[in-house]
Amino acid sequence: MSRPAQSNKAARDRAFELVALPWIEAVYQLALSLAGDEARAAEIVEDTFLRAYGSWSAYMPGHDCRRWLLAVCLDVFMHGRHAPSPPPATPETGDGVVRDATDASSAPMEWNAAFWRREPIES
Repeated sequence: MSRPAQSNKAARDRAFELVALPWIEAVYQLALSLAGDEARAAEIVEDTFLRAYGSWSAYMPGHDCRRWLLAVCLDVFMHGRHAPSPPPATPETGDGVVRDATDASSAPMEWNAAFWRREPIES
């Protein structure tokens, strides 16, 4: 690696360390609220900072780094391996309607498959 390339990488690393890393706790709190599990939240934070470091050239200095990192974290959660899988259809009905077997009088809760396909919900 040439001397200017080493200096550019060092400057990039230093900028990332100074600007992005102070927000690790905020990113962790968002990841924990999304995942609901400390181990999954830690994985999401790791993936978030790896992705943010790889895209550091897209970050515009002077802009809100916290907001940018939280958006990256949300994207990692929604589109990564951390996204919750949709509930399976019940074997009795096959229609995705979940019924409480312990209380026959309870109204069915419908699961909206459009959410998982990222399609608009029509009312």
